[in-house]
Amino acid sequence: MHYFLCALLILAPIVIHAGAIGMPLLIGGMGLVLILYTMCCERQFWVDILTNIRTKKYKFLHLWIWSLALLLLWASLSTLWSPYRSPKIPANHTILWLCVPLYLMCAFFITCQANKTRTQLLRVFMVMQVIACAAFFIDFSTHYMVSNFFYGLIMPASTLPLNPNDSLRNLGRGLATLVCFMPLFLQNAIQLPLNKPPNKTKAWVKKAFCAAWLIILFYTLWLSNVTASLLSASIGIAVMGVCWQWKEGLFWLMRAMIFFIISVPALAWLSTHISPAQKSTFPLSWEHRLEAWGYLWQEYWKKPLFGHGFDASRTLNDIHFIRGQSLTIIPMHPHNASLQIWVELGAVGIVLVCLC
Repeated sequence: MHYFLCALLILAPIVIHAGAIGMPLLIGGMGLVLILYTMCCERQFWVDILTNIRTKKYKFLHLWIWSLALLLLWASLSTLWSPYRSPKIPANHTILWLCVPLYLMCAFFITCQANKTRTQLLRVFMVMQVIACAAFFIDFSTHYMVSNFFYGLIMPASTLPLNPNDSLRNLGRGLATLVCFMPLFLQNAIQLPLNKPPNKTKAWVKKAFCAAWLIILFYTLWLSNVTASLLSASIGIAVMGVCWQWKEGLFWLMRAMIFFIISVPALAWLSTHISPAQKSTFPLSWEHRLEAWGYLWQEYWKKPLFGHGFDASRTLNDIHFIRGQSLTIIPMHPHNASLQIWVELGAVGIVLVCLC
């Protein structure tokens, strides 16, 4: 199992750099592979799991698990009144039912294996995160040299160099995913034992290493001009500092997250009260977001309790003109997960999300 998880940690940064769209497939696929592997080659693993369940060492029936199951059920039920009809088989809500258990199982396997080889897994994870950060930095500093090199290995030469907008879009998604890994990287980089007994010099080396990694990451975010990821990383650093210094910080952080999820419609309402002249002072991507959020504020109140139905955002495709450009107001999704849940699953869906 250890080698499979190492492969996951090595492949993840590669998938992230390619746009991160393949991350769900990678994580879910690894969950399925590990289930099959342990059932065939490490059956004692499942014997121990069943024993621990009987002795109540593992409690799988927590409130969040029931809430997640109800959320998936509600999302599936909402497809009955959703205007969107997926051309794919299986449909998106069916894919969720198939993949979410695999994601959770992958996380469970990582937790179990971390009890045995935590240090080795963390070192692989951190080395690959450093490589990923360096690759993003080189790409944005050299007009996508890394991306063009690897795409050149799998694509015809006539298609190169890549369209800068496509490269920026892929790398922007990848950077957002890299920022999500930032708290895990920093926490374990500082706590990871490099020698025994602990040495103050080595502790300062680890802190300097983390600081250098952060500087490169933030400089890369600045080069990319992906302001949403830069803002998220800044808030993440501030929140981590609070949680490290305050024992109850994580407790209040979870409540703050619930508050922000619930109060997202206020942000959408505020978007409707910003004048076009004020919106034009923002970058184009943010102006587009503000237009979309204001539009969704109006759509939400048409079906506030039950929502428009799962994937309904894909059908809210009115055309708006922004800075002389004709843009779809909702390009597949509104770039705001909480607001998307409010609109598609209504107040019922938000309650289930907060319970999760």
